Amino acid sequence: MQPPPPPIRVSVWRALARAFQGTCPACGLAPVFRHRFRSERRCDACGWWFERGAGHWIGGSEINMIATYWAACITFISASALFGFSWVLLVLAGAFTIAFSLAIHRPSRCLFIACDYLVDPLYDPTDGDDEGPEDPPPGPGVPPLRTTIPGDDTRAPNSSR
Repeated sequence: MQPPPPPIRVSVWRALARAFQGTCPACGLAPVFRHRFRSERRCDACGWWFERGAGHWIGGSEINMIATYWAACITFISASALFGFSWVLLVLAGAFTIAFSLAIHRPSRCLFIACDYLVDPLYDPTDGDDEGPEDPPPGPGVPPLRTTIPGDDTRAPNSSR
């Protein structure tokens, strides 16, 4: 299946604004995330691939890590200067760091998707097959995906009769 034709290239500001809204940077119509931490693999509206390959989300994690580091450092140093150092302050700073990191998880990933779109707006089918990135193989103890069509009485080649 060929991906749909790419939408008209949008400006940097529009792509970034769409990222902070949590929508596709290419069209702005479909959300990037299904649930709090589960993202879509491609845009339902325009077909643009959000996840282009294994490890693709590392950039979003790096944005999150850098922003969390600086926010935690500034908060801890400011609070230490105002209230003096204490173990309670250290525990509160640790809790703030965890909460901040979880709060910016989605915006940091969406920002990375927008940056990726601005650098390379087209999906290149020569990077793999034209179906987009592949699903990882099932882990140990996980049954293989169903390979038969409902209503078809033939079995999958790897199944036993």
